[in-house]
Amino acid sequence: MANMIGVGVFASLGYQVAALEGGFVILLLWITGGVLAVCGGLSYAELALALPRSGGEYNLLGRIYHPALGTMAGVASVVVGFAAPVALAASLLGSYVEAIFPGVTGLHVATVAVVSVTLVHLVTIRVSAAFQLVSTLLKLVLILGFIGVGFVGSYAPQDVRWMPATGDGGQIMSAAFFVSLMYVMYAYSGWNAVIYVLGEVRRPERSVVPAVVGGAALVMVLYVLLNVVFLRSAPVEEYVGDSIVGEASARAMFGEGGGRWISGLIAFGLVSTISAMVWAGPRVLKVMGEDLPPLAWLSRSPRGVPVVAILLQLSLTLVMLWSGTFEDILMFTEFTLALCLFLAVLGLMVLRVRQPGLARPFRCPLYPLPPLLFLMIVGYTLVQVAQSKPWQSALGLLTLGAGLLLHVLARRRAR
Repeated sequence: MANMIGVGVFASLGYQVAALEGGFVILLLWITGGVLAVCGGLSYAELALALPRSGGEYNLLGRIYHPALGTMAGVASVVVGFAAPVALAASLLGSYVEAIFPGVTGLHVATVAVVSVTLVHLVTIRVSAAFQLVSTLLKLVLILGFIGVGFVGSYAPQDVRWMPATGDGGQIMSAAFFVSLMYVMYAYSGWNAVIYVLGEVRRPERSVVPAVVGGAALVMVLYVLLNVVFLRSAPVEEYVGDSIVGEASARAMFGEGGGRWISGLIAFGLVSTISAMVWAGPRVLKVMGEDLPPLAWLSRSPRGVPVVAILLQLSLTLVMLWSGTFEDILMFTEFTLALCLFLAVLGLMVLRVRQPGLARPFRCPLYPLPPLLFLMIVGYTLVQVAQSKPWQSALGLLTLGAGLLLHVLARRRAR
């Protein structure tokens, strides 16, 4: 939940209302994203328990298809699955702080936040876990309080159309809907986070299913309610095309002074998002270092902490933070991640055919409906985004190509 709740839900509505009209279509986006996350979670739960190991898609694709695809997914996970989202979360945190204190430079705040959280995770696994738990609980309390005030608070609600109307069908089938769905999928990204640290989870056979399926379902409910509050609290004109949706909503509900306090709490909540990805991402690098001898330096883990991998991810994050724009990084990130997720969920069906006798502590219910639904919607979305956002998509494919090249070079050097 800490991985999911962060940048996307507090930033993407401004881009969605610029392309789509009506509360019904917007909420349908968030419900669709939640259903995809649950379907993906059911598929991943079976895969993770059948092929248990940390490393995420690096482990899954490498064992289902070929080690080269595993390395490709590992590079994608590190660059766009963790470093880029950390940069996005820090960038949004800096924007909120800058809105509260106009004299402060958001980029500097973002840099300090990333470095500080990274230092916490360099101590011990126990400190990392405690920090993650506390920051996540505080963020959930904040969101529940925000939703509560949004429904019972004394402010003038906006006139929003919540029921379907003529023309909504055309919007739902348009390229704009599926490009907007990519923002929503980014907001849900992280539903599979537990598989990246599976080797550090006690009794995964009891933990994985509640984490990936239950977590996604709970977050879907929170996201739908939160977007209802956003839409009914602030005029669309105040945040259309902007990423600081929560700040506009807070000002509408609490006034200028109260809005600043709430914006500060939202900024603090983003610390949990940064922390979750700083924790999980380096574990992928660590597992890659264990498998590829030329990358063995990535697996060095004094006190159980992958120090070198954490510092490498920090470096990548700072480069992206200082060189990219929010919207471009987000679209490039989610296109690449969605492609890896597509291959992993497809791998569930491949594994069922290739290894029918493999021990599966959990089997995806209603198979093959959940993976098929996931593959159809995500596949069509990838095609629409590739046509609408060609250079961001091309950059994602280049990142995957770099992972394949790294595998070839590492294997040659090992031989």
